[in-house]
Amino acid sequence: MEKRIKFSERKVSDSNWQRLLKRFGSLVFLAWVVGHTLQGQTLEEYVQLALENNLELKAYDRDYQASLETVSQSGVLPDPEFSAGVFPAPMDRLMGRQHADLQLMQSFPWFGTLGTQKEVANQQALATFQEFRGARNQLIYRVKSAWYQLYRRQEEIRITEAHAAILNRLERLALVRFQSQGATVNPAPGSGRSAGMSGVLRLKMEINELETSLANLKSTQQGLIEAFNQLLNRDPGEAVSLPDTLPATNLPEELTENPEILTGAHPRLKQLEATESALQYQTELRGLKGKPMMGAGISYMPFSPRLENGMPMGGRDMVMPMVKISLPIYRKKYQALQQESKYREEAIRQRKENTGNELLAQWSQTRSDWENAERSVALYQEQIRLANQTLELLTNAYANNEGDFEALLETQRKVLDYRFKLLATIVDLHLLEARFENLAGL
Repeated sequence: MEKRIKFSERKVSDSNWQRLLKRFGSLVFLAWVVGHTLQGQTLEEYVQLALENNLELKAYDRDYQASLETVSQSGVLPDPEFSAGVFPAPMDRLMGRQHADLQLMQSFPWFGTLGTQKEVANQQALATFQEFRGARNQLIYRVKSAWYQLYRRQEEIRITEAHAAILNRLERLALVRFQSQGATVNPAPGSGRSAGMSGVLRLKMEINELETSLANLKSTQQGLIEAFNQLLNRDPGEAVSLPDTLPATNLPEELTENPEILTGAHPRLKQLEATESALQYQTELRGLKGKPMMGAGISYMPFSPRLENGMPMGGRDMVMPMVKISLPIYRKKYQALQQESKYREEAIRQRKENTGNELLAQWSQTRSDWENAERSVALYQEQIRLANQTLELLTNAYANNEGDFEALLETQRKVLDYRFKLLATIVDLHLLEARFENLAGL
């Protein structure tokens, strides 16, 4: 290690304290480097990693890129048509001997058709982009949700371990109390020594339950880690960095005002709006298809002179401009196409209105859940404070051979229960904030 890391080019004496100082400095520097290399990633960094690596999101991006290529294909003239007829044996005509008949034709849709085609493709590409946005926002919500659940599991393990340590301490206290009540081998039922022994056994039962719960929590934690890493498309066993504490969050004001405007930016709603616009242009386009299509071109016929009475006649090539026009006389087909588009447009309009109502309902429910969670956080914090005070009093009384063991054990359970509930509610607040962001299309 000393050969790799140099703090100075000057020579160091061989005295023991200088060698120790150099070694200590090397270890400090190495610890600093390792600490900065292995420092925990934040939630925002995990979200960014998921956006870069998630295969499903990459597939949505490719769909969007494909839709942009469709736009490039729309709004252009049809390919020109070229036809050629070559006579194996020249045909004698008045103009001479015809060798071939060459034609080049370009069709032109009705005025406005090409522009409308491009608008249809543009709106369809926009709908695909909104679908990509929806998948992106949903991935962000899933990553945040999985990360918060991992934090909850980590804290549940920590709280369980802390309470198991407290119960172990109470068990030792109960054992000391039991031993201080005499050396009777078979205590009489109902005696103080018998009650002390039952307290020790009951604490042992509580500790066994906590140890089993702790093992279960650690087992399910590994599954949560693997699921989280799958969202990031990386090694399932890779470690996940989590904070030591996650305080209750305050809801930003911009997520509480004008829910109609907020939910109006949701990708699902924007996708339906783009689809509705595409259908409107499609209805217009199908009306234009019922108009005549024109075409212009040129016909070229090469001639060579023919002999008539020994005299060459004709032989001049002929060039003839050509025009064609389609006659859309079968109107029922075009009328049915237009009516089909109108029906689909109306269906999208109704679906869009229903989606808007659903988003507003979800926003209202999320807002209500947020308010309930805020009240619950305040309640559990106060309950934990009171329960801890009660637990301290009961523990001191029990240590002095006074107090109620049942009340002590029940209060200990309540402290554990309230801490679990407070943790779950704080995590719920962060999940609700992420849900608000998802509803707002952020």
